[in-house]
Amino acid sequence: MAISSVGGNVCRCICGDFPQDNTTILVSSSSGCQGCNTALCLQQFSGCVDAQKHGGAVAVHCIHRTALVPRFAVGLLIFIALMLVVAALNKDRSSVMRRIYDMIG
Repeated sequence: MAISSVGGNVCRCICGDFPQDNTTILVSSSSGCQGCNTALCLQQFSGCVDAQKHGGAVAVHCIHRTALVPRFAVGLLIFIALMLVVAALNKDRSSVMRRIYDMIG
């Protein structure tokens, strides 16, 4: 994994049609996802250079970790997991939890 001097957002390089090993770079979160571009992938990974020479596409995907949507999604998944655990553990103790457990599955 190539790491820039200041970590932050996750930049995934997709080089050509075939899967590569790890083509993930951490880019500075101060500029959002502007640092995640094909030039960075070409500079860091020789597989991307080979893919571009042979007519394959080089694409990038950036996950802006400080944005609201990823934080909300992770928080929601944690909340749902906790609710499932609480419902499973308390289904025999409380009629309310039994109804929730029956609704889930």
